[in-house]
Amino acid sequence: MLQPSSEFGEELRKRRLGAGLSLTALSAVVHYSKAQLSKVERGIKAPSRDLARLCDAAFHAGGALIALVAPPVTDVPKEPAPYGVNEEEWVMRLSPDGSSEFQPVASGRS
Repeated sequence: MLQPSSEFGEELRKRRLGAGLSLTALSAVVHYSKAQLSKVERGIKAPSRDLARLCDAAFHAGGALIALVAPPVTDVPKEPAPYGVNEEEWVMRLSPDGSSEFQPVASGRS
C-alpha cells in the first residue's frame, strides 16, 4: 500500500504555483480531481505512480516528480522455493493467423 508523501506534495505544489496553475487547471491537465490533487499536495493521500508520471510530464520535470514516489513494493520471497516445489513452466505459442495456445514444458525433473 502506498504511503502519503509530503515531499512529493510539496514539490508538486511548488511546480504548480511556479507555473501559475490553479488546482482546477492542473486537474484538467492530468485528469485527476481537484480534491485528489489537494490531498496529495497536503500529504494526506499518497500519489499513485500514474499521477506522478502525468504531473512529471505536465511540468516537464524530467523524472524529478516520478523519483519522489517510492517504487511499488512487491512480495519477494526471502529464499527461493526448494528445487521443483510447485514449479511449472509453460510456453505460449503464437500462430501467424493470430491464434495462440499455452503448453506445459516437460521439465525432465522428478
